[in-house]
Amino acid sequence: MKKITKNQKIDNVLVRWNRQYKDYESTAKLLNRTVGNIRALLSNLPKDATEKQVEDIIGNSSWTSNECNECGKDDDTVIRLGTDQDYEPNVFDICIKCLNKAVKLI
Repeated sequence: MKKITKNQKIDNVLVRWNRQYKDYESTAKLLNRTVGNIRALLSNLPKDATEKQVEDIIGNSSWTSNECNECGKDDDTVIRLGTDQDYEPNVFDICIKCLNKAVKLI
């Protein structure tokens, strides 16, 4: 179990990008840009980068989204339950509001 925040996702987006696309050539095309172009732009993000800046570089919100698997809302903080394995992730992200509802059910 661990806490995941949007700021964490923004702060480590380059690490995650490099891990995801480590086996791709820098010239591989993604959304009208290359993996290398996107890597370079992410490398130059300021320390206090915003969600919008990351989304503008990558072209979508999937790298900054922090969606609750229960209610579907994008939240600043979720709790990840389960194990995050490379070959078959078994995780469930839940926002504080839904987690509190679950506790009340018990």
